[in-house]
Amino acid sequence: MTTMPIHFIYSRREALTGKAEAYKKAVRNYLEAEGYSQTTDSFIEGSFQDMIFYNPTISKGKKFVVESKAEELSIKSKNLAIELMKYYSIWRELADDNKFDLFLFIQSVKNPSEWESLFSEGSNYDEVNNWLTWYDQKYGSDKLMSNEIENIMRFFKTTTVKVGNTIDLELAVLKKQDYSSLAINRIATKLLGLVYKRRNPIPQKSNIILNILPVEIPPCYYEAKSSELNKNVIYNELRDKIVPPFILRRDGTIFSFSILNDNHPLSKYIVDGYRKVEFPKLQIANPSLSANLIYDHIRRIVWKKGIYRVPNTNIFYYPMLDTNDNKLEKINFNGNKRWVVKKFMHQEDTNYVKKGDINFFFHRAIELSSQNYWGKPYIELNPKRYYTLDGKTETEGEIRARIDSKFRNQLYDRSETRLDLLKFWKYRLFDSKEYTQTKEEWFDDFKFGDFIVNKVPWSPIVIGKDQTRLWDFGR
Repeated sequence: MTTMPIHFIYSRREALTGKAEAYKKAVRNYLEAEGYSQTTDSFIEGSFQDMIFYNPTISKGKKFVVESKAEELSIKSKNLAIELMKYYSIWRELADDNKFDLFLFIQSVKNPSEWESLFSEGSNYDEVNNWLTWYDQKYGSDKLMSNEIENIMRFFKTTTVKVGNTIDLELAVLKKQDYSSLAINRIATKLLGLVYKRRNPIPQKSNIILNILPVEIPPCYYEAKSSELNKNVIYNELRDKIVPPFILRRDGTIFSFSILNDNHPLSKYIVDGYRKVEFPKLQIANPSLSANLIYDHIRRIVWKKGIYRVPNTNIFYYPMLDTNDNKLEKINFNGNKRWVVKKFMHQEDTNYVKKGDINFFFHRAIELSSQNYWGKPYIELNPKRYYTLDGKTETEGEIRARIDSKFRNQLYDRSETRLDLLKFWKYRLFDSKEYTQTKEEWFDDFKFGDFIVNKVPWSPIVIGKDQTRLWDFGR
């Protein structure tokens, strides 16, 4: 019996009319229920391919290109025929071990037998040849195409056609979930066993490098009472002056590492003088306040180096102010250049954009936080990915998440890569003398050490290269 890769999901009835994106979402849910993971979406990337999926349970590294059509089509529909040949031209140029499989999702098809004569293991040579002759006469510019019939038949055989409307796809997902729920206990037991196995380290000595930097700060801080309780009012009134970082609490208490004397910009607000206090006392009495005070000073240092902060977060990134460049590079700790922002363009013309238009900007970013460990202050660094549409302005979270799905590649997210990024950011933030704005005198009062290294009598079990990291699920 010949297996044909054309599947009618529940029925051959004409599909309900739906918007293309709604249908694409149903297709995406269907494939995810089948174990596929999406990496590319034409809505975000402006690419010719509708969507690209992977499924390591079927073939590791195999690419599945998905085209969704929320309409009724015949085998000789103009747009479909042109797109098929465009996919073929891409497929033809790839090495055999890098060729993709094409999935065509269509709401409804006319004359199903004609589709089966082209897209099946037992596809009809004469039917394929007739279709190619028709295509050459109508739209073809390459008259040799009909001479490639054997190769085109091979491409068609690797193309899977799935017919079903949005409701059909959603019902198929629900049915799949019902079957999957029967295996929950078995899967849970397997995962639990894996957790127990990995919690036991290997009895071999190793060095654990922590992503924290010790920071040497002034031994004392200064506090005073302010006559103004609104920090924004103070900054607005002193907008022509450089005001060292400070914390203003609701009770009017000011905290700063700068001496709050008569020469300080805040002196006009100071009531009854200031008090000098040893910083360790604040760490003990109020660890959170002490960490925030250090963090506010770190933010000022980072800002003076031309690095932007994502509003309401601790994530920092370099902006790309000149969008005519393809990428922005900065000097690394080893003297070489490393890109920190890269521009991505639309690859195809669509109804909304043109090929070559700016799509989005990929920013290498860093998340910073001030922490108290072992009674001492540290700066914690976590490399991040960030995306903007104009090179500098904050982008809505859902858009960033959809773009980020393309870059979640665990093959490149290894210990060596993250350590290299940590060293890069340490150099750019704290070691480099490069500033875009005037350096303030107190900057030299903050000194940063190297990453903490702990020697331990054990080594962790290294996870597989194809295993997704937990932080890839965050936004």
